[in-house]
Amino acid sequence: MPVGQLVLLAGIATLVAVGVALADLSRSRDTLGGLIGQAGSVRHEILSYEEIDSPPTANGGAHDGRYFYPLARAFPRISNAAPYLDRPAYRSQRIFFPALARILHPWGDGSGLIWTMFAIGALGVFLSGFATGAISWLLGGKTWPAALIPLSYGSWVSLRITVPDPLAYGLAFSAIACSLSNRHRWAIAAGVCAVLTRESSWLLILGFAIWRRDRRALTFAGLPALAVVLWAGAVRLMQLPAPSQGNEVVEFTAPLVGLYNSAKFWSLGYEPLGFISLIPVLALGVVAVTRRGLRHPLVWPLALELALISVLNVDVLGPERNGSRMAIPVLALAAVALLTPHARRYVDRPGPPGPFWNHFRAVPPDPGPTAPVGV
Repeated sequence: MPVGQLVLLAGIATLVAVGVALADLSRSRDTLGGLIGQAGSVRHEILSYEEIDSPPTANGGAHDGRYFYPLARAFPRISNAAPYLDRPAYRSQRIFFPALARILHPWGDGSGLIWTMFAIGALGVFLSGFATGAISWLLGGKTWPAALIPLSYGSWVSLRITVPDPLAYGLAFSAIACSLSNRHRWAIAAGVCAVLTRESSWLLILGFAIWRRDRRALTFAGLPALAVVLWAGAVRLMQLPAPSQGNEVVEFTAPLVGLYNSAKFWSLGYEPLGFISLIPVLALGVVAVTRRGLRHPLVWPLALELALISVLNVDVLGPERNGSRMAIPVLALAAVALLTPHARRYVDRPGPPGPFWNHFRAVPPDPGPTAPVGV
């Protein structure tokens, strides 16, 4: 694997993403606020310990990053963060990001901890790019898709509001890349970390396991699912309080209703970058599924991501800070799938014997012409 090329491409693109995220730190709108997100429009800078150490009652850019901070500060005593969370059980389910921040910054809190979270986010952007490029190369494509996710608007927004979406997708893509290269223990470890960062990233792992259809696919998808269930049980045993009044959120709706309502939202002139960053990517995803079919290694994960987006409501899809993040995995999967039409020739995916398995078995690479004996 051309590791040097992947590191260079993903690294340069990540530096661009970091530069864009920090360039307007002092002049962004209320909907973005500081690195963590702020309450109201008084200041647009990194929150101090005192500013964030309060229940989430004020209006303004109180985004997910604001709730990862109390979890990071309280870890491993997660229950201590409950008074500062809008939905304690939901926020605590995504524990890997704040736990990693606390491990890397074990002393104090305030701006030092916030900058540690930002650094982890930048690492997640780099990892998502590196893993995307690795998958492309393993499937017979080029390495330049390593720059794709870091240069996407969703990654810039994720860094700007300190949320771990690129980290979750980078871990999930790393799991797929490790599975493609037969590093199954690393694949499982990356998958477990991915689902504890963002549980919906399990769909990427499940989709690839459906494509594999072998014994290792069971552990590849099953152990991350088990990790989510066990951690959810542990969170439940903590008896965290119910969501505070006004914060009961249901992200799901009937199929395509959320997209329809988002279209009405955008037609009124609200947050046009939400439309620009999401709809063309969804169209690209549909084209990739149609053209590549279910035999391509990335189409099952892509199809499951598209299915998830189809049942999300307007609050998740409409705002540019949300819809752009949902577009991240679709962009990567669709682009690589379209760029690797002969992917099956480069993948060794052994399975049990039999007509069904042989039908879906990967085709070995063509060795090319050989010289006649005696020449």
